[in-house]
Amino acid sequence: MGHYDKSIEHLDQAEELEQQPTIDLYKGSALFQLGRYEEAINVSTSANDDNMNDHMIRNCELLLEMETKGKEILFNPDNLEIFFKIIAEFELFKNSEKELWANQIVIEILEKRGEDTVITIKNVIMNLASLKRYEEAFESLDEQIRLNSEDYELFGIKGKIYLDLEEYKSAENSFLRSLEIKPENETSLMNLGNLYTAQGLKQKADPIYKKLFDLKMRKGTFEELL
Repeated sequence: MGHYDKSIEHLDQAEELEQQPTIDLYKGSALFQLGRYEEAINVSTSANDDNMNDHMIRNCELLLEMETKGKEILFNPDNLEIFFKIIAEFELFKNSEKELWANQIVIEILEKRGEDTVITIKNVIMNLASLKRYEEAFESLDEQIRLNSEDYELFGIKGKIYLDLEEYKSAENSFLRSLEIKPENETSLMNLGNLYTAQGLKQKADPIYKKLFDLKMRKGTFEELL
């Protein structure tokens, strides 16, 4: 969390620039990421962006309510919807620890409601990998693959973790399995191309990129590659 503390220090020093409302907007975001919700509410009331101001206060109020009433308040669909937006906020600021905490709570709530948890479990696996908790990430992946052996995204996630670890053969096998299940899987195509490029295997990478290019041209999403 040190970088958020540093951000607040710099913002405090910048107050003399007479841009207080803008500074408060950023300071409120940093305080939110640190879990200092009451301070974030107080600062956000001075922000010059009404939408961001309301958004921040609503998020903080829900998290403060959870501290006193417990996570059971998320059984309320309106509260759960806000909580999903809070998770998106943690993801935006790459706050993997907070995002992991929040996703684990969502899994617990969804399980109690008898709803599907696969998407959130995938998010947890990626959070664990971001935190370099690779053993836990792989354990969860293997369990999910055992339960959902035709889920191409699980193999794609596994390949990406292996790629980040520079375990190229294992990454290749995972991406190829993902593409065997769903040949037009753009994410695994891109990652497989990147894998071959990282190894200097241009002759292998070029056909993969061409397939991805053709696929995106056909779908009209070529600009995503730019």
